[in-house]
Amino acid sequence: MKLRYLVLGFCALVFFLLVKKLGETGPVTSTHPEKGGVESSPYESGGGEKVQSSEGVKDDQTPELTQGHDELAGYGDPDTTGMDDLLLVQSLIQIFRLYTKDPDALPTFGNKEIVEALSGENRFQDRFIKSDFSFISKQGEITDRWGSPLVFHFEAAHCPDIRSLGPDKTLWTDDDIVLPYLAE
Repeated sequence: MKLRYLVLGFCALVFFLLVKKLGETGPVTSTHPEKGGVESSPYESGGGEKVQSSEGVKDDQTPELTQGHDELAGYGDPDTTGMDDLLLVQSLIQIFRLYTKDPDALPTFGNKEIVEALSGENRFQDRFIKSDFSFISKQGEITDRWGSPLVFHFEAAHCPDIRSLGPDKTLWTDDDIVLPYLAE
């Protein structure tokens, strides 16, 4: 029972921090073709002028990031740790889930599919990863700082456990870095 309250408290804290961070950016717009136009968003848009078409409103330039923030800034930085990298990925996934408001928007079956959804292959076509993010492999998977694909494990349709293979690049060894869902 105590664990349930800890988890709920952590969720409330994450939500509060995200709302606070979103409030600092001010309201902007984002294109949602499914809704036939522009919808208000708490995120900053990186696109050009909006142009009306038969498919709804489109940018004359494709925005680099729909939500305007590079949540993965600092990923792989030598002054940070592998755990810091996993925390950035977890934060990005949580922001994606809050922004899309769609419980099925994040695939629950693989690294490549998660990267595709975060790269704009979602129902709103919103990008959460920069196209030039250097930690995406040729196979389309997000890698750790040592070049191995991250492992995502979903026990439920929520934010996954995230595992880095660590410096030895071997799964299930002592140097693996694991961030369980809602780790404290």
